[in-house]
Amino acid sequence: MITITELEICEVLEKIGLKKSDTVLVHSSIGLMFGMQNDSAKLLYSALRKVLSDSGTVIAPTFTFSPCNGDIFDIKDTKSEVGEFSNYILSLDDSYRSIHPIHSVAAVGPNAEYVTSHESLSSFGKKSSYNKIIELKAYVLLVGAGINYLSLIHQVEEDLTVPYRFYKEFNIKVKTETGHKNVKVPYYARYLDKKIEYDYETRETTLIKSNALATVKLGWGNIKHGRSDQIYRVLYDNVYNDPLFLIKKDIYSEK
Repeated sequence: MITITELEICEVLEKIGLKKSDTVLVHSSIGLMFGMQNDSAKLLYSALRKVLSDSGTVIAPTFTFSPCNGDIFDIKDTKSEVGEFSNYILSLDDSYRSIHPIHSVAAVGPNAEYVTSHESLSSFGKKSSYNKIIELKAYVLLVGAGINYLSLIHQVEEDLTVPYRFYKEFNIKVKTETGHKNVKVPYYARYLDKKIEYDYETRETTLIKSNALATVKLGWGNIKHGRSDQIYRVLYDNVYNDPLFLIKKDIYSEK
């Protein structure tokens, strides 16, 4: 089995176009992508930090869905449910995390505090962490992850109020310094009584043809990459013209 070095990862990141002071949103499903490694998440972060330097910012989704089912959300101790790399970011002493109890993000670097200052009541929308990521023109990396990991689409869906989602309110317990408090959180959820399936192939093909997404090989997998503002604009324009653009229209049912 091949083993990927930090230098090789750095070379690929530089080939993508990353440089000092950039802001990067990382989705990952590393597994054995880098070969036999003791800590793939640490290796990836170290390579990112070397390319970005201390003036760059690394962001990762740290989503948690268990609070929707009654678990208490603790911004300090509740682990991310979306992968090894996101929990590695949370473990760093200088990381920040947004307070949203469902769709939080964690970040390290100069833009970390700004990105994690989530001001939207809902998961996405105006003044959300994702809105700020787009504003910063952050790079998006899907490291070993497919296009289905691209969480940026939910910003588009909420901004354009697509017809297959609705606001569902959850009453979530959030830990405080003196105990916990109940917080009403609007979640832009999919209708469960409608046949809704995402069309990942069309999404990826459209982004590639629009030069908003590219792929580079690394180890046993690859990294899909693009700029958040460009990805958002391509998807926004398509959903604006066709509200069902992101899903399979042939099986969609409003019943």
